[in-house]
Parts: sequence; structure tokens; C-alpha cells
Amino acid sequence: MGLAMTVSAMVMWLLLHYTRLMHIFKQASSRPVGHVDSAVMFHVKLRTKMPLIKVIALTKSLGALEAASSTPTPSHGQASLGPGLLTPAQAKVQPLSGQLAQAVKEVFIWRDAQGSFVRCEFEGGRLKSWTLTRPQPELSASSGQDPQATSSD
Repeated sequence: MGLAMTVSAMVMWLLLHYTRLMHIFKQASSRPVGHVDSAVMFHVKLRTKMPLIKVIALTKSLGALEAASSTPTPSHGQASLGPGLLTPAQAKVQPLSGQLAQAVKEVFIWRDAQGSFVRCEFEGGRLKSWTLTRPQPELSASSGQDPQATSSD
């Protein structure tokens, strides 16, 4: 009886995790690759050693894989995400070597509509570091001042 309970608990645990993964991937499949509603809010919620699946759950989108120094041209019928970015179909999957001591390093980028983006570096499936990059504000042509500058009245 104890063995049956243990097996039942393990099967239930596996089903819960499988259901959670499928829910996350279903949400991510309906959104554009590398898109996030607000890069700034996403940046604030990140924590070191956060698993990739939790980052995908936060963004509800798969990240755009950052390419190495050479960017392949998209084949017929595939859209490019921009310079240095690959769609999942364009990313070349390389088999893991027998050495598990070396962790796999991946870099993903999530962009928002305002042009800000977060570059996340993962090592072994865990978030190692991230950076937020915001577009430079344009100077106002009429006043010659920074549009974000405030007056002290």
C-alpha cells in the first residue's frame, strides 16, 4: 500500500508540472517571439538564478535568441527579428557534448513597443545576468531642451 501511494504521488507531481509547462507554452505560442508589454517592468521582476521557464511565464513570450557574430539571412518565407537576432527556426541547435561540467550559455532578448529591450544571459537554464537598454530621448527641435527635463517652479 505504501508503494502504491508513493507511485501515485510521483505521477501526480509529474502531471502537475506537465500541465504547468503546457499552460506556459500555450500562452507563449500566441504572442510574438521576443515581445514583452513593458521592458522596464519586466526588468524589475527579474532575479538572479531564475529558471528560464519562469522568465517565459513572466513575459508570456519566448525570447528572441541573440545570434553570434555572424547573422544568417532568413530563408524564403521566414521573417527576421532584426540584426543579431534569430527566430527559433533559424537558431541552429548544437548537440551537447559529453562534458556536463560546462554549462550551456544562451542569450535572449525581449523588446517592447517603445524600443526598450532586456538582454538576458542564461547559463545552464538559469538567469545569470540581464541588462535593460532604453532608447535615447530625442531633443525637442523647437526648444532645444531635453523633453524629460522638468522646470523648478
